[in-house]
Amino acid sequence: MALFIEKLSRTLKSSSIKIAVAAISAIHRMNSEKDPTQTLEAKIAMRRMYRILGRYAKQAHGINKDVLDLMLLSIEDSIRGVRDKAILLVAYDSLCRRSELVSLEIEDVYFNHDKSLKLKLRKSKTDPFALGRWLYLSIETQAALKD
Repeated sequence: MALFIEKLSRTLKSSSIKIAVAAISAIHRMNSEKDPTQTLEAKIAMRRMYRILGRYAKQAHGINKDVLDLMLLSIEDSIRGVRDKAILLVAYDSLCRRSELVSLEIEDVYFNHDKSLKLKLRKSKTDPFALGRWLYLSIETQAALKD
C-alpha cells in the first residue's frame, strides 16, 4: 500500500490519492477483509505524501463580470456561439452548478405576461426532494435565450 501511495504521488494530487485510498479501504471493509490502508507503513506514506504535495486543494477563481465579458468576446459568430453565449449568461446569472445547467430543458423556460423569461430549476444538489426554484434572469440573458 505504501508503494502504491508513493507511485500515485508522482502523478496525482493529494485529494485524488486520498479518494483512491478511501476506495481501497471501503472495498476491503465491505468484503470483511483486513484494511491495508490502516497499516503503519500506509499511514506514514500518506503523511509523507501530504508533506510533499500539500493537504488542501486550491480554490478555482470565480467568474466576475470582467472575465464574463472577455469570455463573451471570444465566442464565434455562429449557431454554436449563440448557444454558448446563452449558456454562459444563464450560468452567470443563476450561479448553477454544471449538473444543474445540463438538466435544464426548453420546457423549463417560462414566458411571463410582460414577455420576460424565467427558468424553472427542477432539482439541484441542495434540493434533493426536487421542490424546484425559479431562476430570474437579466435582460441580456433573456435576449440571449430568445436568440
